[in-house]
Amino acid sequence: CPLKKFFVVIRDQTVSGRIKIVNTSVKQIRGLEVICKGEAFTSWQRRSLKLKAGQYVHKKKNFLMYEGKEKYFRYKYFLLGGKGQEIELPPGDHFYTFTFVLPSDLPPSFEHSKGYIRYSLKARLVRPWKPDQIASKVITLANNFDLNSVPTLREPKSVKNEQTVGYFCFASGIVSLTISTPQTGYVSGEKMTVACEVENESSVKVQGIRFYLKQLLHFSATYPFKETERKELKLAKKIRRCQILAGEVDKFQTNITVPEVAPSNLSRCSIIDLKYELEVVVNLGSFHNELTATIPITIGSVPLAQGSNSNPTAPELNAQSLTSVLSWLSVLATPLLSKNGQQTYFSSDVLECPQNPKAPSEFNSYSTCSYPAIANQSPSTLMSCMESGCSISKPNNDTCQNLLESVSTLKTT
Repeated sequence: CPLKKFFVVIRDQTVSGRIKIVNTSVKQIRGLEVICKGEAFTSWQRRSLKLKAGQYVHKKKNFLMYEGKEKYFRYKYFLLGGKGQEIELPPGDHFYTFTFVLPSDLPPSFEHSKGYIRYSLKARLVRPWKPDQIASKVITLANNFDLNSVPTLREPKSVKNEQTVGYFCFASGIVSLTISTPQTGYVSGEKMTVACEVENESSVKVQGIRFYLKQLLHFSATYPFKETERKELKLAKKIRRCQILAGEVDKFQTNITVPEVAPSNLSRCSIIDLKYELEVVVNLGSFHNELTATIPITIGSVPLAQGSNSNPTAPELNAQSLTSVLSWLSVLATPLLSKNGQQTYFSSDVLECPQNPKAPSEFNSYSTCSYPAIANQSPSTLMSCMESGCSISKPNNDTCQNLLESVSTLKTT
């Protein structure tokens, strides 16, 4: 029984559609059921441990599977039949419409190899003495995270770390690192301005500075017992190749473009946590630990409104802007692989220091940037249209030709 491709549209927490059954002759059925559900699931495996000589060591062949599950809703009802009695379905085309109102405060859709937040629709045609025919479709609930809802994201952020360096037990001085950003909330495609100051008050030569935009994933499991799994992914990288000699100070600023990634707002899911951070690493040579400083970064889908500080402006909402907001779903599911095998989204940039650096000066003011994104307005739930094929489970050529087709319906507000 062939099944056509179809659209699923969500608008203001409402999912609407219709099911079409094409029957070539009179057939007996028991009912037509439609099911809509939302859930989160985590799963990974890890080598089990055993106690040996007072220490826990990994077993070579035994693996333990960890799982976590969280259910949000499950709605189902019969569009036709469902009371135990058989119904005679005459030949021809038959249409049955359905509508589900989703609960408020649902976490957005999310896909990863170790866990997901997923919403799905399923239509089931129940037949007597024959396998049921099932058509299923995964729907996407977009993450409409407005950065303007968190006022602290527009405030500047500055972090300073320092480290005492030396050889063996003899300290030679202190190397300090100060980084700052004009804001901590950004959207995909926006440029993040980072001001950096490295002061070398030791005899050690600074070998270079690296900038990373990192994605931090945290998965939780409850079976067979509580356990957590953390994943770290470097999304962007910049390198400043320079040497900072003893007594010198290097002050500069650089820009990092935020790639197409999932927004940070997964707070309504208790088993998957998604965060971002800016990390700056100072290389102090082979014999010393690296000096690092981090700033938490929040990624949203609606940019900060233009105010006193240099925030991006946003034009009116159009189809192209909507497509760019939803593109993080496919990017997150299929990251690229760099040459060293680590997951990354684009190649790194290299910054070269001048041959004859001038005396350090004060930080330059942050430049104004303009980013075309979604309009600065109070948003409603974004609609999401995802097109894919569906399959019939256990088809039987002896039965009538049933065609289930879900047609997109969009209600305007």
